[in-house]
Amino acid sequence: MQPRHTWFWVLTAAVLFGLILISRQFSRPAAHGPSRILMALKPSEVVSVKVQPAGQFEIRAERTNGSWRLTAPLDYPAQGAKVDALLQALAKLVPATTISGDELRTNPKAQEAYGLAHPQAYIIVQQPGFLAHIQVGALTTPGDQVFVQVVGTESAYVVDAELLKNIPRTANAWRETTLLNLAELAFDRITVTNNAKVFELQRTNAEPWRLTLPIPARADNPKIEEALQKLGHLQVQEFVTDDPRADLEALGLQPALLNIALARGTNAVALLQVGKSPTNDPAQVFARLAGNPAIVSLPRDLVEPWLQPGGAYRDPFLVGPLPAVGSIQVAGASPFTLERLTNDTWTVQPQNFVADAWIVKNLIDTLSGIKVVEYVKDVVTPPDLPAFGLSSPVRQYTLLAAGGTNVLVQVNFGTNNADRAYASRTDETSVYAVPLTEANHLPAAGWAVRDRKFWNLDVEQVTRLTQYVSGKSTQMLRQGAHSWTLAPGSQGIFSELAVEETVRGLCQASAVVWVAVGEQHRAQYGFKEGGRRLVLELESGDKFTIEFGGDAPSGFPYAAVVLEKQLWIFEFPWPLYRDIQAYLPNPPAGS
Repeated sequence: MQPRHTWFWVLTAAVLFGLILISRQFSRPAAHGPSRILMALKPSEVVSVKVQPAGQFEIRAERTNGSWRLTAPLDYPAQGAKVDALLQALAKLVPATTISGDELRTNPKAQEAYGLAHPQAYIIVQQPGFLAHIQVGALTTPGDQVFVQVVGTESAYVVDAELLKNIPRTANAWRETTLLNLAELAFDRITVTNNAKVFELQRTNAEPWRLTLPIPARADNPKIEEALQKLGHLQVQEFVTDDPRADLEALGLQPALLNIALARGTNAVALLQVGKSPTNDPAQVFARLAGNPAIVSLPRDLVEPWLQPGGAYRDPFLVGPLPAVGSIQVAGASPFTLERLTNDTWTVQPQNFVADAWIVKNLIDTLSGIKVVEYVKDVVTPPDLPAFGLSSPVRQYTLLAAGGTNVLVQVNFGTNNADRAYASRTDETSVYAVPLTEANHLPAAGWAVRDRKFWNLDVEQVTRLTQYVSGKSTQMLRQGAHSWTLAPGSQGIFSELAVEETVRGLCQASAVVWVAVGEQHRAQYGFKEGGRRLVLELESGDKFTIEFGGDAPSGFPYAAVVLEKQLWIFEFPWPLYRDIQAYLPNPPAGS
């Protein structure tokens, strides 16, 4: 044989040998871990679970319509999550060690040694076509594993002791601890009886809650929702007794100190009765749900809100939140109307000038946010009104909905009493007392709502600035951007940049707040002959004058401008006035 043929056959043999090795490697069966002990168990299909703890009553739970319910040793809703947890633990059971039937037979004391002769728990699980009996024996010597055996099989197993955490010792471990599942209860009426006093809350569809007893009144919806949320979070702290002969009077449940009845229309939905606190735990209260035999203990703080009188659930606001407002009618000594043109544009009628959007918003926010400090009288008749100045209100605010004539609310303000003002709503029979400062904060005249930007000038159009103080004057000429000079006859030291920015501020100045309209108010606000006065002159020849008076309580100076041939007095922004004093040269004394 030639050498090259020899090498060919050697190479071929090597390739075939390699293919054989690869074939064996990949055709070898995959290694499997230990099989689950209950291979046929499917937790989602189980219909019944029985647990017999040593020395205790049998605990039985049955699944109906997807929900678990205890049927032994008592009939009671079960915590489905806990029942499911046991089933999942059983389904996942794998042996750490398997003890064969031969070993058990050759060791006559094995059943006793492994705790299987007298199991600490006996479990029966039933699903269609499958029934399993599991005995749970003793812990292993380290204590981290436990012996189990499936009845009807010869072997026993050693499994993780975590299984024991899912096995209930008493029925209470599986009893549902949520007392009221409000999400599943449809109710529109809440009747509360505490200390022999009754109040009732009611709502229609998605409307807010209202008090219907002891008087019809608006209710504090956020407070009610918070109290209901606490009620829905009630969890049983302890199942005290199921004995129908229990001494209810001793527990404060006959009669109950507090009854919370939920109903839909005239149909009762649930009744929670709350009694005394255990003598050794004032943070808990005894309670029971009507139709349920269990007397339980609950956290007192979660039922505490319902121990308040009905008055505590009245709406604390005179008006409260409002939908979009389309117009506001103000009646009083100076009646006016605010009309919304766009979202951010309002006009004042009959004066027909633009309103300040911020002032209007503040009016609505203030009216919505006024809190009641006293419910003076719940039901008033016409003869009662003069005592509160409400037969002919000092002021009346009527708010109408956007795009229509629907009245959202109409509020009257009467006479004042110390730091309070009497108020009422035309849709209610009550008289309230509200903080006087908040009532006075509401604008009473149309001029007070005018746009605070009293002019809008272009600094590039300014040609001259004249300042008058004590009958003397200083004139400055603008020669271009940031270029200023003193007019002939004027003198002083100044910064052109500072002057330019101060004049720019004057061109765009706004009132802080309007305080009065009319020449007759000059003396009242400190305007004197020879006071500080500034005149801006434009290229067009138009002149714009602003003069300054005394100081407001806020510390801002009073100022005045003439608009539509009337003197408008307002508080001037202090930072801009400071710049005027600092950067515009004053006429020298004696000039």
